[in-house]
Amino acid sequence: MRKLAVTVAWLLGFGVLCADGDPIVFVPSASHLTVSSDVKFSSARMYRGRREMSKVCEFKVEISERISEEMHVYAGLNAVMEIKCGTANNASPYCGIIYNFLGCCTADFGYIRHFYTSLPSCVRRCTNEIYVGLCANVPLSPSLYCFYDFIRDEFAAECKIGQRFWWSETRLNGFSVYLGAEIGWDRAQHPFGVSDTLKKGSGYCYYSVDADLIYAFSENAKASIGVFYGGNLSGSKSWANGGGRTKRSNTWLTASANCSF
Repeated sequence: MRKLAVTVAWLLGFGVLCADGDPIVFVPSASHLTVSSDVKFSSARMYRGRREMSKVCEFKVEISERISEEMHVYAGLNAVMEIKCGTANNASPYCGIIYNFLGCCTADFGYIRHFYTSLPSCVRRCTNEIYVGLCANVPLSPSLYCFYDFIRDEFAAECKIGQRFWWSETRLNGFSVYLGAEIGWDRAQHPFGVSDTLKKGSGYCYYSVDADLIYAFSENAKASIGVFYGGNLSGSKSWANGGGRTKRSNTWLTASANCSF
C-alpha cells in the first residue's frame, strides 16, 4: 500500500519542496514516507524581487519517500490565491530527487510546471522549469539554487542562508526564532509581456531578509508569524512593485501553520 500511495502521489504531482521556507536539508526519519501540509497568509506576494500580488493565501502539500540512506524522492504542489479574487492565480506542481553526500551536504534536482491562471488568454499560461541546488547542513545552512525556464528562456540563481534559534532545550513544545537572508539574480529572454515588467534579455539582482517567530505545538505541528523585507537592485522602479509604481522595496507580513505525519 505504501508503494502504491507513493506512485499515485507522483502521478498527481502533489507535495511541496519546503513547507516552512527553511533551507532544504533532509534528515532520514524512522518512517520512509512523510506527508505534510502548509497554509500561509501574506500581506504581499514577492517573487524573485517582483511584487506580484497583495494579500495572498498559499497552500502547500508535501509527500516524500526515503528510498535509501542517501536519497529521497518528493513531489509537490504549491497554489497561490489572491484573497480579493477568491480564485487560484497560479499553481506549480513539481517533483525531484535529493541526494545526501559527504555526511553534511545535499544535491537537489527537480522539475516545476508553472500554471499562471490569472494571465490573459492571449498569453501562454504555462511554463516548464528545471532546477538544481546544493545545500549544506552546517551553521547558517547555506544553499545555492539555479533555475531555468524553457518557455521564457529565463535563468535565475538564488543563494540563501538561515539559522533557527531555540528557546527550549527540548526543541519541542516551545518557541524558536528563524532568521534568514536571500540574494539572487534573474534574467529572462522572453517575458510574458502583458503583466510582466521585465524587458527582453534584461537581468537584475534581488534580495530579501526575514525573521519568523515559530511555536511548536508538537514534533509534527507548528505555527509561525514573520516579517520580510525585500526588493531589487536593478534601478528599475517598477519591478518590485508592478503596475508603474515607484517603490523598489517592500515589507510584508506572514502567518502560517504546518503539520506533518
